[in-house]
Amino acid sequence: MTVNILGASVMQKGGFAAFVPHTFPPTEGFVWSTTVLQKANTATRLLGKLDGITKLLPDADFFLLMYLRKDAASSSQIEGTRATMINAIEA
Repeated sequence: MTVNILGASVMQKGGFAAFVPHTFPPTEGFVWSTTVLQKANTATRLLGKLDGITKLLPDADFFLLMYLRKDAASSSQIEGTRATMINAIEA
């Protein structure tokens, strides 16, 4: 039997190994490193900042729509498609 942090690999009667996960949630709770906690705190603070900034927008729905179109254009460029922000708006 091979054990890792997620579970164990248990040999079966047929000669193959099956992964058996540990119980969830862990009975001893979660153990987070200081680095993970700091990053979570930073992310929470930045989300709060973003939420506050959106209150200043004259039309949050329009901003979100344009952001989604920009994201779609960026994603297509990553995939090798030659779509631009203008193409996304025109579509």
